[in-house]
Amino acid sequence: MSPSISVIVPIYEQWGLVTKLCDALSNQDFPALDYEVLLVDNGSQSISIPQNMRANFRVLRCDTAGSYAARNFGIENAKGQWLVFTDADCRPHRQWLFSIAAGAARFGPDYLIAGRVEMVPGSSRPTPYEIYDMLRGIPQDQYVRNGYAATANLAFHRSLVDRIGSFDCRRFSGGDADICRRARAAGFKIVLIDEALVSHSCRSTWDEVAVKARRIRGGQLTAGSPRRYRSFVTGVTLPTVKVFWRFLRQTQFPIRHRLIACLVLLRVWGVQLAETFRLKIASSPERR
Repeated sequence: MSPSISVIVPIYEQWGLVTKLCDALSNQDFPALDYEVLLVDNGSQSISIPQNMRANFRVLRCDTAGSYAARNFGIENAKGQWLVFTDADCRPHRQWLFSIAAGAARFGPDYLIAGRVEMVPGSSRPTPYEIYDMLRGIPQDQYVRNGYAATANLAFHRSLVDRIGSFDCRRFSGGDADICRRARAAGFKIVLIDEALVSHSCRSTWDEVAVKARRIRGGQLTAGSPRRYRSFVTGVTLPTVKVFWRFLRQTQFPIRHRLIACLVLLRVWGVQLAETFRLKIASSPERR
């Protein structure tokens, strides 16, 4: 029997995180025969295959650079009808696949299914960059209201790929929003399933935060329509006031944490500005 669900995880230089990911995926409240896990290496210098991999796990290698190219390679090799995406630094909760399968049965193949992403610091005394990552987060509820979701926790039926194609493999960032928007234009809808939860480790160092900021800026400026390009270039010339306001309104966090996050955001804005000018002289975008 073929599995009904294929979980696809792109991996680039993060094999040290995969053992815990495999633990989380092995302990799902979902029949092992009904899902497979495809770990798609994307050109890592070394691969450390976990000892806890089960029979329904496979390791693939995609030589085309970029996580969206790796996800497309996973789609090409997947056996399931529902394609489910997460990342190496995520930890799906026990009910994750069960909740996605229940949502798939309820809404059907014309819906993309997004799950929540919970940011988790490494200790009870988070660094300033973990604080920033907690407040910035991956707000899937907000994304879904705007018609897209992050591939840290996203699923769709294979028929979507048949109708609109797969991810834009030219991108190193933003391919998840792009495929969701193309799907909506083709008549698909998107829904958030709160119970389909994954935890995501917070970035704990400035280098990790800065690399992500550069990767996102590269995805915004090196793909998409000229109109979107102009809006991204114009938008980076001023700090993101909306994000400042969102940070300050998150009263579940102490005011000290909210102010720290705002200060880190100013530093991130500087990185975005520098990356915008760097990419204008035809440098290669960040892919990490």
